[in-house]
Amino acid sequence: PSVPLRPAESQFDLDGDGLSDLAEFVVGSDPNDPDTDHDGILDGESVRTGTFNQPLLRAGIIAALDLPGEAQDVVCVDDKAIVALGAEGIVVANVFNRMNPEVVAQVRVPGEALRVASSGSLVAVACGPAGLAIVDVSDPPASPITHTVPALLLGGAAQSVVSVARVAFVGLSTGGLATVDLASGSVLQQLPVGTAGPLVDL
Repeated sequence: PSVPLRPAESQFDLDGDGLSDLAEFVVGSDPNDPDTDHDGILDGESVRTGTFNQPLLRAGIIAALDLPGEAQDVVCVDDKAIVALGAEGIVVANVFNRMNPEVVAQVRVPGEALRVASSGSLVAVACGPAGLAIVDVSDPPASPITHTVPALLLGGAAQSVVSVARVAFVGLSTGGLATVDLASGSVLQQLPVGTAGPLVDL
């Protein structure tokens, strides 16, 4: 049916979410629920930032965080985002409150933090010629480096990393792949992949 249009100032906002009842009708949100999609963000702000969970609306930025370096890679686990910052090491950010993320730890690692991967609370950091660093982020303000694995033991400089079930798969400058036990820091296996150059991503 046709939709009658009226001046916006004549509109009510019964649930106080920043969208008039007519606007809620147009976008399909509930005029009696200030957070229709239950994402912790009021409908008005969700619509303005493009994060309202409707298939016709695109996602958008809901928050930003200043970091002490240039982000190279990021991995999220539980309510934490771990960001590789090159020469600045890694930062652990608490993203539990998506509207107000905060840095809770910064860890300097040997060399430069190029890539990060996480398996539970253990974070593997590819540090180029300095090898692999393993950081425990179970207590973010402490976040100790539990193990370092030199490039010599890996079989090349650590260029990239992914992890699963507490095993890190490390892409090397030689084009090979090394597997490392995150709990002990032991190299489990070295595998030639046969690429002509370094494995810069996995």
